[in-house]
Amino acid sequence: MMPYGTAAEAEAALGRSMTWAEALWFRYSAGMPDLWLTWHIALVYLVMYAVAPLPVMIFQQIAPGSGFLHTKWGYENIHHVHHEKTEPSGFAAAYATGTELYLYLTTLFLGPAIVPSHVTTHWLWFAIRIMEAFDAHCGYHFPFSLARFIPFLGGAEFHDYHHYAGEKTRSNFSSVFTYCDYIYGTNKGYVYHKRGLAKLTMKEAEHNMKGNSGKEDRD
Repeated sequence: MMPYGTAAEAEAALGRSMTWAEALWFRYSAGMPDLWLTWHIALVYLVMYAVAPLPVMIFQQIAPGSGFLHTKWGYENIHHVHHEKTEPSGFAAAYATGTELYLYLTTLFLGPAIVPSHVTTHWLWFAIRIMEAFDAHCGYHFPFSLARFIPFLGGAEFHDYHHYAGEKTRSNFSSVFTYCDYIYGTNKGYVYHKRGLAKLTMKEAEHNMKGNSGKEDRD
């Protein structure tokens, strides 16, 4: 709730007259509880991060050069070094050309540049993002992996398929949250691959059971 009861008090604190937008917001929110104002902020975030990017997503679908690093030129000149590791370890996260590392670091710093915050928040973000990159490339889907508990978090199992498929892959571009792969349908190869592995595992289990059963009959 604002600490000013009237528009005159607010203008006195500002040292100037309010603009029409400020006056409109003051009339709307002056007596509103702080919790309600927080819900307004949540709505703004929803629009910014969920609704506003939709045109960009549509553009990426129809524009040439989508998946730039996996186009022929992008892969051969920038991304191929990173894909030398078909069964990556954690250190493969940073195994890339200088150009690709520059692109990665640009996106890493872009968030704090757009939304300035305390330096502690910056360092926390950098640490989390780098640890996530190492986790996605570590090659192990641990029982305690956050990907088992957080919906749409990719983890090592999801990103491993991207490296397994290599240059020709059109699957699993996300290394953090995978909802874009679900939206774009770029996880279909991965889903098909998992189904094939599940069928193979089931056949092997059935074969082993039959073998053990036959052995018991002979005994």
